[in-house]
Amino acid sequence: MPHGQSFAVVDVETATSDNASICQIGIVQFVDGRCVDRWSSLVNLGVAFDEFNVALHGITDETVRQASRLPEILPDVRRRLKDQIVDCHTMFDRNAFHIAFGTALR
Repeated sequence: MPHGQSFAVVDVETATSDNASICQIGIVQFVDGRCVDRWSSLVNLGVAFDEFNVALHGITDETVRQASRLPEILPDVRRRLKDQIVDCHTMFDRNAFHIAFGTALR
């Protein structure tokens, strides 16, 4: 890896079967192969969570009741991903991220 190479890894959890229902997002930034920042935020969608999703990650609508809405965390997400190569663990995460944030990050 060239000196100064940086990238970010994104992971999301969803509240329902709707891929855009991100209830938690995590971003880890790396420079030269070293973790330089870890950030995570719960997201209040104002929707009831599916039991299936709660069983997967343990996050409930009560857990996120006091959390910010997706548009409110967008500046943090943009700042952490600006000028970064972005990687997602699975295609699910990538799809959910793009559906929820649309072209706002491009």
